[in-house]
Amino acid sequence: AELLGGKVYPAPVTDNHRPQWLTQVKGSIAASWAMTLYPWLGIRRRQELRDGLAQWRSQGNGVIGRGLAEAILAHRAARVSQADIMRLLRISKSSVYRHTRGRLPRIRVTKREPTATPAAISSDAD
Repeated sequence: AELLGGKVYPAPVTDNHRPQWLTQVKGSIAASWAMTLYPWLGIRRRQELRDGLAQWRSQGNGVIGRGLAEAILAHRAARVSQADIMRLLRISKSSVYRHTRGRLPRIRVTKREPTATPAAISSDAD
């Protein structure tokens, strides 16, 4: 388990099969393991791995820009639902939570706005 950097669980197997184990890793540990296993992969899997690593490298370290952080706060202050903010700004749920926690009071939005657009929200905030 220490070698993989996470917990390891036994996987369910059918009769006449050897034991299998499951783990879940992410981030740099997953990239390290993927590169370690690369020589044993076939052509198609190697291409998938190269594509995945390129995508992972382009993501940065999870820090978002000041403008996006301010947009999250403005949308939330305008009582836009978390789901709408995620859809409009193309960000994750954790990004919305992380940038509003401690800055705005918790609110419950019970009705989503199907017509919510960034332009409509910014004109409502003025």
